[in-house]
Amino acid sequence: MQKLITLEKVFDRVDEMSAACYGQNIDVPDILFDKLETVSIAGESHPVKRVAQHSFATRLGIPYL
Repeated sequence: MQKLITLEKVFDRVDEMSAACYGQNIDVPDILFDKLETVSIAGESHPVKRVAQHSFATRLGIPYL
């Protein structure tokens, strides 16, 4: 038998999961791709997930190897 979850519980869970998430505006010149695997945002290096790498390559019309 499937257990039903109310919309209220789903909302509460999403709210809890997103508590540490935030948005921030970054000037375009502050975003640099050193290579497809990493991006530098305002001087901080961040890994780029494989799905995003594929997406960038597709949007740019270049092959992903």
